[in-house]
Amino acid sequence: MFYQDLGMIRYFFNHAGELDYPFLEELIGTYITPLEDYDRKHHTELLRTLKLYLSNNGSKKETERELFIHKNTLRARLSTISKVLNCNVDLLEDLFEIQLAFRLKHLFEKDGNFIS
Repeated sequence: MFYQDLGMIRYFFNHAGELDYPFLEELIGTYITPLEDYDRKHHTELLRTLKLYLSNNGSKKETERELFIHKNTLRARLSTISKVLNCNVDLLEDLFEIQLAFRLKHLFEKDGNFIS
């Protein structure tokens, strides 16, 4: 992995080039793990829905189209996601942290050092 490929994650490295693992684990544990657990327990696709919503830059219309679901179904899923994560997926600040958690999880899985 090259430094320029890290994107916003590079801001979580110290001067020695080490990641602040406790903070990063907390971020993943706050935004990814609860949805994984909820999906497993309730046989839902909240994590997939949220990933698509983020990859579509918050476009509900595009997310509905890709998931082949009605707009009310998407609204209900986003509402459930907000409740499970105790945040508001309509707020940019919360979406930033969620997106960061997804990127960190992807980085650690790709690097073989997944930490959650």
